[in-house]
Amino acid sequence: MSNSALWAAWQDYGQVAKECNIERINQIFAQIKQAACKELKRSAARFARLGKSDESVYTGLASLMRIYSLALELVNNIKLEEPTVKALLDGICEVLASRLKEFEDAGVKVSKHNPIGKEKGAIFDYNAKELSLRISSEKENTDYIPAIYAHFTNCLRNCLAELDHLPARKTTSLYIDLIQREWEELGNIIKVQVLALENATAELADPANTSELTALHHILNMLRSAYQHTGPVVAELQKLLSSTPALWEGLSYEDFAALMPIVEVAEPEQNHEFFALLDSQLVANSNQLKNDLPATESKMQCAIDTDKQLAKRIIQEFSTLRTTLPTPTQDEETDPTQIAILGGITETVDIKIESMQDSIVTFEEDGAGLLQSFAGESPAPTEKDIATAQEIVRTAWLNSPPENESDISEFFAQVQEAAFANFNTRMSKYIATSIEKMQKLTLRFKKEVLLYEVCTYEEILTHSVSRLRDSANEDIANAAKTLDNAYIALEALLEKHNITHIRPAAHEPFNAFEHDVLVAEKTEGFNKGEIVKIINTGYRQGETVILRANVIAAR
Repeated sequence: MSNSALWAAWQDYGQVAKECNIERINQIFAQIKQAACKELKRSAARFARLGKSDESVYTGLASLMRIYSLALELVNNIKLEEPTVKALLDGICEVLASRLKEFEDAGVKVSKHNPIGKEKGAIFDYNAKELSLRISSEKENTDYIPAIYAHFTNCLRNCLAELDHLPARKTTSLYIDLIQREWEELGNIIKVQVLALENATAELADPANTSELTALHHILNMLRSAYQHTGPVVAELQKLLSSTPALWEGLSYEDFAALMPIVEVAEPEQNHEFFALLDSQLVANSNQLKNDLPATESKMQCAIDTDKQLAKRIIQEFSTLRTTLPTPTQDEETDPTQIAILGGITETVDIKIESMQDSIVTFEEDGAGLLQSFAGESPAPTEKDIATAQEIVRTAWLNSPPENESDISEFFAQVQEAAFANFNTRMSKYIATSIEKMQKLTLRFKKEVLLYEVCTYEEILTHSVSRLRDSANEDIANAAKTLDNAYIALEALLEKHNITHIRPAAHEPFNAFEHDVLVAEKTEGFNKGEIVKIINTGYRQGETVILRANVIAAR
C-alpha cells in the first residue's frame, strides 16, 4: 500500500474525533470480562493450598481399585492346597473384596473424568460468573479498572476460601478420607497378612509349587508396589491438610491492569477508508517484529528429550539386570527364604520397568501438551495486540498527524515501538513462565519417577539383597553381586546427567537444604544436630536439590 492512498484518505476524513459509542464500550467490557474471568480461574488454581494434590487422590483410588480387581482375578488361577497358605490367601482375598465393596458403596467409579476436578471446576465457574456480573456494573464508571480489580480480588478470595473449605466439597472430602484410610488398611494387610503368607509359603519346598508361588509373589508385590506408590500421595496430602493456608499476595494491581483492555474515546465513522488504510499499514509494518519463541521451544524440547532418554536408559539398566540375573538352583542346603526373596526382587524389577514405561508415556504427553500450548502463541502479535497498537497509532495520528505525505514513514517508525511495548513485555514474561513450567515438569519427573525408582531399588539392596550376599548357594550370591552392580551402574548413569548423590557421613551437621530428618533421637557420642545415620540417599543436579536425603539426627 502506498502512502499516497493513506494521505488521500486522511484528507478526505479530516481531523474530527467523537466519544466512543456504546457498542465499542460493550465490546471492550466483553474482552475485560473474558480476561478477568480467565485470570481468576488461573490464579485460583495457582494459589489453592491443595494445588492439584486433591485431584491425584482420585487417581490413586482408581489405581488401587484396578490393582485389587486384578489381584482377585489372578488369585483364581493359583491352586495351593496347603491349608495354612490357602486360609491366609482366602483371608487376603476377602479383605480386598470388602475394600472394593466399600469403594462401590461410596460411589467411587473408575472413569476418565476426575470427579474432584469437576467439583473444583464448578467452584471456579461460579466465582467467574459472579465476577462477570460485577464487571458489567462498572460500564458507567470512568475509573473502572481499580473497581474491577477490587471485584477480582474479592471473588478470588471467595474462590480460594471455598476450595479450602473441604466440608463443603463433599466429593473431595469423601475421597480424601477414603485414600487415607485405604493406605492404612493396605499397610496393615502387607504388614500382617502378606507377611504371614510369605512366611507360610517359604516352607513349601516342593518344586511342583514353583509356578504357583511365582504367581502368588507377583500378586503380593503388586500390593506392595501399590502401597509404595500411594504413600507419597497420602504424605503430601496430609502435609498440606495440616499446614496453615499461606497468606495470599495475589496479582498486583499493575499486572492485573496490564491484562485489561482500555476503554478509550474512538473516532466517528470507524469504517471509514482512512482507518482501514491506517490499520493495514500498521499490520504490514508489524511483520518485522521478531521474538525468541523458536529458540525457547527448542530449549524446552531438548530438556524434555534429555530426561526422557535418561528414563529409557534407566529402564534399559533394569531390563539388563532382569535378563542377566542368575536363576538359582535349589538344593537341600539352599534356604527357601532366599529363593523367595530373589523371586520377589525379580517381580519388583518387572513392576519398576512397567511403571516407568507408563510414566514416560505420561511425561511425553505432558511435555507435548506444554510444547503445544507454547507453540500456540504466534510469533506475531495477537489480534488484541494489534488492536491495542491500532488504538495507539490512531490516537497519535489524530493528536499529531504528519504534516505532509513524506512524513508518514517517519511517523510509523517513531510510534510503532511504543504501540507494541506491552506485547514485547508480555512476550518476555510468557517465555520466562514457559521455561519455569518446563523446569517444574522435568523436576517433578526426575523426583517422582526416576529418582523414586532408584531410591526404592536402594531400599531393596538394604532390606532384601543384604540377606542374600553371604548365601551358600553360588547362584544366589552371584545374583546379589549382579543386583549391587546394577545400582552402581544406575548411579554412574545419573552422574553422566549431572545428578549426584547426597550421602552425609556420621557426625556431619544437619543441613535442612539437603537433609530431611525422619527421626530425632538422643545418641551417645553425638552432639545435637549431628547426623547419626542415613536412611535414604538424596540427589541434586547442579545447584538444585531434587531429593533430600532421609536421615536420623541426634537431639
